[in-house]
Amino acid sequence: MLENFSMDNVWVRALISLALFICLLVLRLVTLKLIRLSKQADFDVKRRWSLNTSSILSILFFVTMVLIWRNEIQTFALSFFAIAVALAIATKELIMCFSGTFYKISSNPFGIGDRIEVKGIRGDVIDRGPLMTKILEIGPGQDTHQHTGRCITLPNSLFLSNFVVNESYFHDYVLHTFSIPIECSQDWNRALEVILKAADEECSQYLESAQKYIKRIQYRDNLELPMVNPRVHVKTVAPNRLELLTRIAVPARSKGKIEQKIIRKFLERFYGPSPSPNSSQTT
Repeated sequence: MLENFSMDNVWVRALISLALFICLLVLRLVTLKLIRLSKQADFDVKRRWSLNTSSILSILFFVTMVLIWRNEIQTFALSFFAIAVALAIATKELIMCFSGTFYKISSNPFGIGDRIEVKGIRGDVIDRGPLMTKILEIGPGQDTHQHTGRCITLPNSLFLSNFVVNESYFHDYVLHTFSIPIECSQDWNRALEVILKAADEECSQYLESAQKYIKRIQYRDNLELPMVNPRVHVKTVAPNRLELLTRIAVPARSKGKIEQKIIRKFLERFYGPSPSPNSSQTT
């Protein structure tokens, strides 16, 4: 019998806890009754004594329960912690996706229709959800502006650990830059004139609208933006090689087409028209 009556026995601790609860409850009732029957204190003092008595007995009961059931509380705490860790690991990606959604809402780095680049993936945003973002891929490579026909679904967690490049910050009109390589031995002064003339021809119809639009952006965001007239800069990339960097202001959705028109005009005017297939066969 004495071996069974041990603090390691759950039933024994349960009986002790019940007995302690009853004793403290009886003590509280008796003490509160004595306080109410006291004639030497006013109502404020009685109310304060009653509250203090209840608080002390409650704290005493709580501390005693913790001491009696400390092993079970420790086991429960460890189990709860293990479950919490397992849930956090299992739902890590889901939590990061929701965090990425909160980041997108708070910072608003892009919107539907914007052309963005994340972790080397470029495309036009067509859908934004709480867990993912869908884009129509642009490529191949970083210098092309054609749709590949593929739709890519990006988890929103990518936006937490990778920077986002928004190519459509100006939305309607953009300042677009592309390069044309030539040899140093060629007449690069003439090449500059040819490119600039071709750019002026293709962009002249957009200059006034682009200037007004970019001025509104400049006023709204307190930015110092460059002029929208076509510019061409020379860059040395190798001992015998130059790059002609051309910057134009064009509608965001037409920059690829206009770039191709300017390059084609440059090739025809600087190098001459390409030989026709029939002429190459006859020779």
